[in-house]
Amino acid sequence: MSYTKVPKYKIDPWTKLTRKEAAEYEKNILIRLNKNFECICKKKKDNHFPIYRKDMMTGRGDLGLVLSNCGNNLRQSSNQNIDDIEEQIDCIVYNMKKSNIIQLDVGYKGNNLCVKNGTLSMIDFGQGVMDNIGYNDFFKNALKNEIFGEYYYVILKEQLLWIVNNVDRVPQLNMRGVVRKLNKRWYSIIKCLKNE
Repeated sequence: MSYTKVPKYKIDPWTKLTRKEAAEYEKNILIRLNKNFECICKKKKDNHFPIYRKDMMTGRGDLGLVLSNCGNNLRQSSNQNIDDIEEQIDCIVYNMKKSNIIQLDVGYKGNNLCVKNGTLSMIDFGQGVMDNIGYNDFFKNALKNEIFGEYYYVILKEQLLWIVNNVDRVPQLNMRGVVRKLNKRWYSIIKCLKNE
């Protein structure tokens, strides 16, 4: 079963990419993740990322991506359906590091994580970065943030664990305040790692 993704905005308000550029950009990230994917989970999984299948032109003339269906997003699924959560998160982080991909938008509300048949997947790499290269000013400025620096993959694991463990509470939380508190937490982890 497949899913067709067409970038939401004619010109993305954050990345400033056109629909065509955004689709092409995400496609290249997914191709790399798929090509390099190696499952290190004990219960071997098919993949923890959408699998790029082909390009598709929409009726509006926009470029869409036909991707594998990774299931429902975490907010709809809850973490009760996920096998071996920490092991799968380790596998996601391992494969992103192996492919030199940084996800600028982890989606604290659980909207960028999906669950299907007990498998956790990370989706939506429209704000992903390959090889620490900023495509434009949005990406270059984001990469200056210490969270996306040398300890990124340690922080990513902590972020994903937080999301999975707190997704049921998200509707009750003030997300702006939560993100501020979490950023303080990530910076304190970075500070500890630097002092080791």
